Amino acid sequence: MAAKLMHAVQYKSFGGGPSGLKHVEIPIPTLKKDEVLLKLEAASLNPGSLVDWATEVYNGVRRIDLTDVAGEMVEVGQGVKKFKVGDKVVALLSYSFAAAKEKSVVAWPLEVSADEGSSLPVVGLSAHQALTKDAGIKLDRTGELKNVLITGAAGGLGNTHVTATCGARNIELVKSLGADEVLDYMTPEGVALKSPSATDVAGEVVEVGQGAKKFKFGDKVVLLCHFSGRLAEFAATNERLMVARPPEVSAAEGACLPVAGLTAPQTLTQCARVKLDGTGQNKEHIDHCCLWWRGALCSPTSKAWDTNVTATCGACNIELVKSLGADEVLEYRNVDGAALKSPSGRKYDFNLTFSKKQLVPLLMIPKDVNLEYLVKLVKEGKLKPVIDSMHPLSKAEDAWLKSIDGHATGNIILEL
Repeated sequence: MAAKLMHAVQYKSFGGGPSGLKHVEIPIPTLKKDEVLLKLEAASLNPGSLVDWATEVYNGVRRIDLTDVAGEMVEVGQGVKKFKVGDKVVALLSYSFAAAKEKSVVAWPLEVSADEGSSLPVVGLSAHQALTKDAGIKLDRTGELKNVLITGAAGGLGNTHVTATCGARNIELVKSLGADEVLDYMTPEGVALKSPSATDVAGEVVEVGQGAKKFKFGDKVVLLCHFSGRLAEFAATNERLMVARPPEVSAAEGACLPVAGLTAPQTLTQCARVKLDGTGQNKEHIDHCCLWWRGALCSPTSKAWDTNVTATCGACNIELVKSLGADEVLEYRNVDGAALKSPSGRKYDFNLTFSKKQLVPLLMIPKDVNLEYLVKLVKEGKLKPVIDSMHPLSKAEDAWLKSIDGHATGNIILEL
């Protein structure tokens, strides 16, 4: 490639919120044999990534990690077999250019925009795993129909960072144990320790390592970054968690899928035991806060497998949640909403909530086959990622301010 440097956004110091961001020029990543180089087009910001502790210090500046992206392949490593230069892909990763493992990348069809593709990897894979593994839903619809309650259903979905709370005297100890963020539970200022990061991105392959076989130069992809890149124009990553992005799926839509999209199906299948193949019993589930980052994919994903969905949200979002496919919508501020009382008297088979300490453990395990499935749903119009807002990289501060505010309806997208 002729270009040697790329535009990136980094943190100058701990804390400070969006005002602590710094726009810099840094070298484009070099490839290992099993990696591909992507020119990123869109990245999805995940709330779980907004932590100072998750970033790494380079030359006195803290770099910002992304994972959910959509982009185009511009270079391919020697070991890459799945993709070629020019392929559009969706992947788990980061940066305006990113070097990624081929196994982290899937093809990105023309029907899927870069914005849509970049919303899929971490968010989409987390939702997928939550529905299939935790809720027991079968993708072939051979399982029983289930009722599932999902809290925070109007955003994207969580990340795999560790957030710890402790007293002020133990903060350094907890950090040394590997926590991604540490909050002093005695003070509200702990929340201000968040820093920008993202995992779900969409982009284009601009270089392929020798060991990458799945993609080629120019492929449009959606991927989960796994911190192999940073918030910049390019990212180098393994192709394992990268899938092709069709033209029907925008980059923004693709970037919405990885974390939330993969977690929603896993929640329904693993937690609620819903069978995605349609062979199981028809089940009822309730989806809390249906316009939070994860839930915006959980509700439509649930409907894709004939699961009856009752959702909760604020009054201003009731019509939007209905349009996402919810069978019933409760306003969480009124009496029935607070009591989670079904308007039709339904008894829920599954209630995914952290109230009353009824916790369901879920470790999202990303798989490219699941990410490909989510991209296919978006391409066919059966799944529509909810995008709150889109921001150019030059105005990354606005995107982080929007995310830190905590009131986004769906995914916040950075266009690279």
